[in-house]
Amino acid sequence: MTCFRDAGHLFSDADKPIFHCKDCGLCRVGQGLGIDYKHCHKCRSCINSSIFDDHVCLENGLDSDCPICAEHMFTSVKPVCILKCGHYMHLECLDEYTTREFRCPICKKSLGDMSSRWRQIDEYMEENPMPTEYAGKEAKVLCYDCGQYSTVPYHFMYHRCGSGTCGSYNTTQV
Repeated sequence: MTCFRDAGHLFSDADKPIFHCKDCGLCRVGQGLGIDYKHCHKCRSCINSSIFDDHVCLENGLDSDCPICAEHMFTSVKPVCILKCGHYMHLECLDEYTTREFRCPICKKSLGDMSSRWRQIDEYMEENPMPTEYAGKEAKVLCYDCGQYSTVPYHFMYHRCGSGTCGSYNTTQV
């Protein structure tokens, strides 16, 4: 897509609607600011109105490289998505990445609702208790989802976050 801004008129060689954001200084695909997009001055990017009120705001978040392909995202013509944690990446990179990973490649928070997977792990843990010589052992873990440290029962495979109501298995031993 090529976009030219001339005397308040936008021209494009694509059949998609485009708008110019004066704050970004760029043309973007969409109906426009106040219609389907809002500009976030902290993120310095245009955010879809449907997620604007709930997005995690990271200062200059879009002014970074995609953590997968390393292309700069602020000026990229590829579709970019904002993750639940506030980090950005190309949509096609996210699609390929999530075939093998469930965590943000930057902060390691879960990319979505993992409750069904956590229930599967709960069942696995019940069916595979620790051998007697390891019963009663504990491990200190950091939960990537809630950011809390806790001491939990040790297991060879998984450690459930022990802080409050988190319950995530997205943990690491510390």
